[in-house]
Amino acid sequence: MAASPLVRNLRSSAVEGYASNTSCYPGESLDRYLSLDPEGQVAIDIYRLGYYDGSGGRHVGSIGPFEVATQPVPNVSIERLRECAWGKTTTFQVPEDWTSGVYLAKLTRTEDLGPQSYVVFVVKSRNPSDLTWQAYNKWPASDSTYDDGSCPVWYSGKNVRVSFNRPYTKYCRSLTHLCPWGPVNSFCGNIH
Repeated sequence: MAASPLVRNLRSSAVEGYASNTSCYPGESLDRYLSLDPEGQVAIDIYRLGYYDGSGGRHVGSIGPFEVATQPVPNVSIERLRECAWGKTTTFQVPEDWTSGVYLAKLTRTEDLGPQSYVVFVVKSRNPSDLTWQAYNKWPASDSTYDDGSCPVWYSGKNVRVSFNRPYTKYCRSLTHLCPWGPVNSFCGNIH
């Protein structure tokens, strides 16, 4: 059965990527695995998310630009596992003085008005955490641990696995639909 039309266009292959780990401690390194279609150059700006007296995220660094090729989309396994084995683009060492929190690596194609994408990662303190986004990540189209695009939509059985080695997609709740008058954001409610 075809995937729900509400979960189409969750991916942009123009620029995408993932990190070797979803979290690290200050002083540790993260490898970045990127793909551009068509191939080209990408620059990376890094932001720490937070309030900062109402000014939003704080820019904490830039690296690149890097030459990046188009990487393959892996087949999905019987356990719904979809794990990329892309070539490494760069290694980034997190500075020792970075505060723990959620960070975004903004990927920008270097041409005029180049598309952008994000790689989310967490700089940890030594306190434990059980947060994961990958179980709900639908990259590249409609496959997550709980949803493969078929009916019934939500799955809670056994024999599924998840990989952190893949980019993130847009979440179902903030889809962008193209209409004759331009993009429209819509809400996709919970389906149980």
